[in-house]
Amino acid sequence: MIRSPFAPFFPSLPDSGSYLDSAAKTLTCSAALEAQQSFYREFDCNIERGIYARSAMASDMVEGARTEVAVLLASSPERISFAPSTTHALNSIALGLPWRAGMKVVTTVLEHHSNFLPWLALRRRGVEVAVLRASPDGFLDPDDMRKACDGAFLAAFTHASNVTGSVQDLGALAAAASSGGAFVVVDGAQALSHSEVDISGLCVDAYAFSGHKCFGPTGTGALFISPELREALDPAILGGGSASDSSPEGFEAVKDPPHSALEPGTQNIAGILGLGAAAAFRLGMDHDLRRRHADEITARCLEGLRGIEGLELHGPSGMRSRLPVFSFSVEGLSPHMLAMRLDHEYGLMTRSGNHCAPTLWRTLFGRSRGGVRASFHDYSCMADVDLLIAAMGRIASDARK
Repeated sequence: MIRSPFAPFFPSLPDSGSYLDSAAKTLTCSAALEAQQSFYREFDCNIERGIYARSAMASDMVEGARTEVAVLLASSPERISFAPSTTHALNSIALGLPWRAGMKVVTTVLEHHSNFLPWLALRRRGVEVAVLRASPDGFLDPDDMRKACDGAFLAAFTHASNVTGSVQDLGALAAAASSGGAFVVVDGAQALSHSEVDISGLCVDAYAFSGHKCFGPTGTGALFISPELREALDPAILGGGSASDSSPEGFEAVKDPPHSALEPGTQNIAGILGLGAAAAFRLGMDHDLRRRHADEITARCLEGLRGIEGLELHGPSGMRSRLPVFSFSVEGLSPHMLAMRLDHEYGLMTRSGNHCAPTLWRTLFGRSRGGVRASFHDYSCMADVDLLIAAMGRIASDARK
């Protein structure tokens, strides 16, 4: 089997079978693994508040990781805060803003629960939550966004869908959402997984992503945050490092970036260093080769799946504005049964269900049980695609009998 040119950098890539669940978690690159092990072997101490040399060196390494992560977003390090995940980062915003009854938030039907439930929960506090619809193939209309955001305090939407692979026009949507003064919060977990994102010049106040979808370790992530949104936040999680001083009468919160109350307590230091190493690895990859590789996989998979009788492909049918993420279903087969057959009979590791986006499945496709998702990445190869197409051809044929 001819493997991807990037395969050697991912030691957990299986020798047999095909890993097609990268939308849930990318494989971890060697650089990230080595960075974590090196921290525990050579440093193994806390950071920031230690004045001894080892602690100072570890602190500098964490700031180096912050710089590497910032480059992924074409941002400056002082606008990057580390977080355990996209979910945590988005919740820190939802819980930290000064909500009042009658305020308005806009979100969309495309959202993963991480960028949906925190906003829906604000209805308990009297906040109006408007949910914007999308086209049948999973795209948002900037004009619809502009109208929905009239009078809104904040708009939250995904950059790329974890179900359909559709990639939104971030610049147009952010400009539309912010035209009336709304803060713009973006779930970037899927989009940043596949390519760097240039935040500079865009009307984006927050952009969150997870390390485990960018070749890094689980329990890591980061949040780009604008000075305006940072100033508006009153963080709900407080602890060591959150205050410059305290007394029985109260405390003075730290807001100066990057060491703000958004990073309370002892962070996942080894994980952050792993995330920084993964970001550096990503930045050193041949980006043209990555794009060509992804395009070839996407084109081949689209052509093959579209040609299978009885298989329904959910999401964009063309190459434009999409990731190599494919959700599909076969009439008469439950998503879980289909995924089990792909695993047990063909060694294809896919994900079944609604992928934490039940609103998307019901609204766009009328399916309450979701479907099966096959998601490819840099370490995937054409043999993985061909095996999926062949397997689905046989399974769909069996289902028609």
